[in-house]
Amino acid sequence: MRKINVKQFLKILKGEDLEFRISPFPFKLNQSVHISGIHLPYDLDFTNCTMDHVVFTDCRFSGNVKVSKSKLRNLTFRECRLHDVEVDSSSIGDFALEGSSELKELIVKASDIHKVIVEDNPIYETIHIGCENNVRDCRISNNGEPEKNSFSTRVFICPERFENISLSNLTTEALHIGTFGEYAKFIVKDVNAEVVLIDGCSAELSKVKFENVRPLDASISALHFINTPFDPEVFGDNAFSDYKVTKIHHQNVDVASLMLN
Repeated sequence: MRKINVKQFLKILKGEDLEFRISPFPFKLNQSVHISGIHLPYDLDFTNCTMDHVVFTDCRFSGNVKVSKSKLRNLTFRECRLHDVEVDSSSIGDFALEGSSELKELIVKASDIHKVIVEDNPIYETIHIGCENNVRDCRISNNGEPEKNSFSTRVFICPERFENISLSNLTTEALHIGTFGEYAKFIVKDVNAEVVLIDGCSAELSKVKFENVRPLDASISALHFINTPFDPEVFGDNAFSDYKVTKIHHQNVDVASLMLN
């Protein structure tokens, strides 16, 4: 693995390292770095890389960012303009995406992360935290402002291997929640979503609480329980309100079609 310094890392970010642009190479960056106020014009593919603390503040990304099979102590995007951000099969101490002016897709899959924070992002298209992640703590809050966001929005969260997770003050067209983790603590509170899918979930060994989940437009709203036992202690009187359609599915269904209807 090639060792680089901060100056070389900046050349990669700005697209000035032609070798990396043509064929991204694995590297090791032992120094902490804080990048502020720059334009990153190209896609960035960090595969099999090792980095320390990497923080981006007030940066404009014209390309996508992919972190794959890599190891970082910290990765933070703060007050940036982003396209797609993907984390795949990586190990990260703390991952944060906060206060972005725009975000298209955030996809986190098959990764080990100590803490995930996704908050204060008014404009986004997709937030996807998949089922094969191992996450100790996760906070997703204050995402989505309808008056600013023209994207068709979706949130998928699968807390199968999480210890603590909270989802609050969220606005999305579709919210899809996958398997609850055993002995996990999961709170969903103050969420606006036209379509909600609770998919393959059992709260038997988990501490799960839903509170004040409702649609912005009740006329097109739907609530679906898919292979999920209805537990009054979890899905009680204060959990969901104003949904036009509520359906319980005892077998697998086409989830994509439910989200479109």
